[in-house]
Amino acid sequence: MKLRFPWMSSADRRKWAAACTLLDLSHLTAAWLEGTIQSQPGYQPRYGPDDETLPYVPVLASVNRAGFLTGFSQPGLTSADGTWLQAAAVEGVVADSALLEQLTESARRAGLQVILSNLRDGGEDYGPGVVVTFRDGDPFTRVGRALSLQDLDVLWHGVPVARDIVARARQVTVIEPDFGPSTRLWDVLAEAAAHPVGR
Repeated sequence: MKLRFPWMSSADRRKWAAACTLLDLSHLTAAWLEGTIQSQPGYQPRYGPDDETLPYVPVLASVNRAGFLTGFSQPGLTSADGTWLQAAAVEGVVADSALLEQLTESARRAGLQVILSNLRDGGEDYGPGVVVTFRDGDPFTRVGRALSLQDLDVLWHGVPVARDIVARARQVTVIEPDFGPSTRLWDVLAEAAAHPVGR
């Protein structure tokens, strides 16, 4: 039996603490997705992506290396018993304006919903967000809600430089409007990764 400690390893912590740019953070996220580092801030230590995400790891790692730092993603699916219903979605941040334009224009041309947000003040409302997961017919997961510095403190706990880097970037959410399996979102991300701009 493999023992998993409930904290990030010192080696992984040093890698995240050494990041100086959004691209550094994006490359580390790609490495975490691919399993070459074990932990990512804001995620269960020493655990990789959920099983449902594994088929999409190559495109997610590629788009991270292009400069789109992803923090949440899920495929579209429907469970056999109808308990779960998901729309494909991805959330993250982009600092490069050319990549942001390419990603958002490509997503809109493909018929995907795009939500752009700036860092919100702590007293502001998150906004309603968009439901992308239903469980037993009830809303379960929402995306597209603006983050605050307090949110980033939780997500990037122990890595204050990373928090500051992410705070300066534009928050991006791309959503497949139809629930269930779909390739449109992943095709758009693959296109953004294949044609990096501004770097």
